[in-house]
Amino acid sequence: MIFSPISSRTFVLPSEGIIAESYLSNHREDSLSPGLPSISTGKPFDGDEVPPGLTLTAQFLYHLANKMDLKLDIFSLGDTSRAIGKLMMDMSSLYDVGRNKSSAGLLIVDRTIDLLTPCLHGESFLDRMLSSLPRKERTSSCYAAKNPQTPSEHSQATVKRSPLDIKVPFESAFGKEETKSRTSMLSESMMAFVSGWNSAEVDSEVTWLPDYSDEAHDGKVGTLSGSFLSNYAGVRYLEALLDTGAKDGLVLIKKLLMEALQLEKLSSPSKGRQTASISELRSMVQMLCQHELSLVRNRGIIQLALAAEMALQEPQSTRWEAFTSAERILSVTSAETTQSLASEIRDFINTSTSVESHKQGNTMGSTQGLLTFQDILLLTIVGYILAGE
Repeated sequence: MIFSPISSRTFVLPSEGIIAESYLSNHREDSLSPGLPSISTGKPFDGDEVPPGLTLTAQFLYHLANKMDLKLDIFSLGDTSRAIGKLMMDMSSLYDVGRNKSSAGLLIVDRTIDLLTPCLHGESFLDRMLSSLPRKERTSSCYAAKNPQTPSEHSQATVKRSPLDIKVPFESAFGKEETKSRTSMLSESMMAFVSGWNSAEVDSEVTWLPDYSDEAHDGKVGTLSGSFLSNYAGVRYLEALLDTGAKDGLVLIKKLLMEALQLEKLSSPSKGRQTASISELRSMVQMLCQHELSLVRNRGIIQLALAAEMALQEPQSTRWEAFTSAERILSVTSAETTQSLASEIRDFINTSTSVESHKQGNTMGSTQGLLTFQDILLLTIVGYILAGE
């Protein structure tokens, strides 16, 4: 099982649905996807109908609590979460109850319980970054790869969700003005960075580094993925970004970069200034990327700075502003007549761009515009739900 921390108190159990081998929902009318909980009906699962993913999740959470020496008070919302909570209670024994453990509350919520409730974007800089970064490409099921001729029982699932694996374009940190030799060295440093991404002993002297010069120029260095929290001790930073806007978020990231430069005994290019800019962040990131050990030691804040840079670049920045502005307009218009709502949506469509997928080369072609046609469809659903239609 893999869990992705969002903050020090919240995490999700990610699954892309089509690649899940232990399904969270059986193939029936209330199932949206094998990797999503079924739509809650209020009816408990029969013993033979419990999907294997529920048992796996319950066992994972139970053993995680045991490792942390916690006695859990379990609360659940949704049919799947209720079944998981019941399985966890059944696994508890008198021996567990009698032990002197710390008490903790565990709230389990179905990810489909709020699927059709509009979730409007706020001023969170972290939300803005996660919405702007690219996602990992979809992969096929291991079962489908091993049995290509055998149709899956979940092959008719129609809900396709973006993978939760966020990717940070690492090579974008280096400008095109770098000389060829300098760019070559930086590319090789990036490959060394990837090799030490999960290294725990980053403070010890590294006497060996493989030759990555060939791989560095083969397009293999593009994006790095992984949880911010699992890659470095940055819990308090991400929690601060949850309640911080773009301007204050940039200042916070600049402060973290300055601290990293100080620890590396490097001079900061912008001492004493209370504001921050993308160019300043890029300059500090480049300084931290000059040496392999510095890359590995500061991989967390480098990743965070690059994510912030991409979120504020064009066209991501303008598209974010347009989308959040449209959400605010719909939240006001939805309280008026249905005709007013339809008029606003029609205006969005007229100013949007339709995106057509071209099979040749797996490219995506589109005309210029702030919002895509997919954005308009999402805004339409949000608007009519807000209006109670």
